[in-house]
Amino acid sequence: MTTRPSIFPVLVCSLVLWGCSATPVTPTGATGGTSGPKSSAGVTGSGSGSAGGSSSGSPTAGATGGSSGANRGGAASTGAGTGAASSGGNGGSTGGASACASGETLCGSVCVNVQSDPANCGTCGHACGGGTPFCSQGGCIATCPGTLVTCGGGCTNLASDPANCGQCGQACGAGQSCTSGQCVGGCAAGLTVCGLRCVALQASGANCGSCGNACGGSTPYCSGGTCVAACPGSLVTCQSSCTNLATDPANCGQCGQRCPQGTTCVSGQCQCGNGLVSCGGQGCFNLATDPANCGQCGQQCPQGSACSSGQCQCGSGLTSCGGGGGTGGCVDLFADPSNCGSCGQVCQQGQYCNLGNCVCLPGSATCGAGTCQTQISSDSQNCGGCGQACSGGQYCNDGGCAAACVGTACQGPNGSTLCVDLATDPANCGQCGQACAHNEVCVSGQCQSYAPAQNVGCSSCPCVNSNGQPVCDQLLGFNSCCSTSTYGPICVDAHSCP
Repeated sequence: MTTRPSIFPVLVCSLVLWGCSATPVTPTGATGGTSGPKSSAGVTGSGSGSAGGSSSGSPTAGATGGSSGANRGGAASTGAGTGAASSGGNGGSTGGASACASGETLCGSVCVNVQSDPANCGTCGHACGGGTPFCSQGGCIATCPGTLVTCGGGCTNLASDPANCGQCGQACGAGQSCTSGQCVGGCAAGLTVCGLRCVALQASGANCGSCGNACGGSTPYCSGGTCVAACPGSLVTCQSSCTNLATDPANCGQCGQRCPQGTTCVSGQCQCGNGLVSCGGQGCFNLATDPANCGQCGQQCPQGSACSSGQCQCGSGLTSCGGGGGTGGCVDLFADPSNCGSCGQVCQQGQYCNLGNCVCLPGSATCGAGTCQTQISSDSQNCGGCGQACSGGQYCNDGGCAAACVGTACQGPNGSTLCVDLATDPANCGQCGQACAHNEVCVSGQCQSYAPAQNVGCSSCPCVNSNGQPVCDQLLGFNSCCSTSTYGPICVDAHSCP
């Protein structure tokens, strides 16, 4: 199939597996100080941070903590001199949080998911385009796999992606997860929303005791919601926070290890509640009912189906045929030529599936030369019906004898002449005698695959989802939804209809 041009809009980014785009990093420095020099990311923070050493040194040694220390709404303090820095600039103490959320990478001055960002696919600056405009799992591809949807050039699952929950661009709030296309939950226990992040007010150096209250100067660390000079007892310093790695959901087991929404930190391990399972750090899910994780993590149910007791159940009018139909096994037995009337019942060449029965295509009949192999619409020896021959020199046009052929004259069986349209005739597609398969139609002289639109939950064309995107393309990789008098509404692997 032919892919669409790549488009790279800038979207709000969250913790996602696919479909994430870029979010500007907007650090805020502690007030009262002068602006520090620009960091390599081109973002300047300001504030009176504590220097790591003397004031001498190169300008980059005193780069601001804002470039990688600020964390979407958290404050960043800067240092002017050389010395060690916990993260951020090459000098001075930082605002106490990494620049990007877990699963994101700082590319220039924006946080991106290199697993799904088409402008930074796999690595910063590697843009997808041409015949492979979409990014999935760090690689540029031609089409999104399976039931994934294209959002801003990335491939995503609208049922579970918190950056595109239910529809492209619908981002969940801080700490929320996306379940069945709905944003649910909030920050994990012990965390509070500050700006766009979930933070621990008892330990956050950028939000100590309250959002925006940044520690610095002689009391650069936060412990128990108060800025202190040093972390007490057995607490561990994580950037500018004093924390207990055994219980802190923002630093569970190690600094920066944030527990997903719905989990708690127990003995340094993120744990889900009763009946829920952690799936790839994306949150806690009920494998018995979640259509994006049905029975096991990552097991996605096809369009129009639901998850019940860990099994994908087909929607109304569809039957599961274990992988047929291109949509995870849900097919319309009344119209699917590969599962006509029952799973695995394949119609023959020259037939289509009508109300669960394989019947001859219009213009075809069985006249002793094989099932549905006689073209009574164009055969001069069987014009309009078996044995109805036209007189010498006449042609058969649309089942009627005529002096001239409207179309192309092809040699038929038993010395007959066929008058056909090579652009649309499935028995003579593109050239005389070139027959299309049972699951193909003839489009502009090319045999193209098709499937009933009902297989993807559509009873008419156009076939689009709630976000206006074509479902045939998303679920089957087919470009067009076509309304036909013979097959009814079908998804066709072509840019035009038969």
